[in-house]
Amino acid sequence: MNGRHKELTEECHRNPGKRPIMAAFASYTTLDGWRLSIRSTIVLTEELLNPKNPLEKYDFVLTAKWNQDALEVYICKKKKCK
Repeated sequence: MNGRHKELTEECHRNPGKRPIMAAFASYTTLDGWRLSIRSTIVLTEELLNPKNPLEKYDFVLTAKWNQDALEVYICKKKKCK
């Protein structure tokens, strides 16, 4: 991450309600969705690696396996997609 992007990221973190003006590469809705996905991934990963019940602890988490493929295959079968 170059210096300018790091500054913008830090500014967004310090003032989440006030976003700096910059050339948009994605809409605010898209950025909010990314933030939600990233935060959710972090929280879920932390919970899996450090659970309240030690018997439910995982040694590692394969986040690449978290996707919608199974849901999409199911819907496609119902719609009889090719």
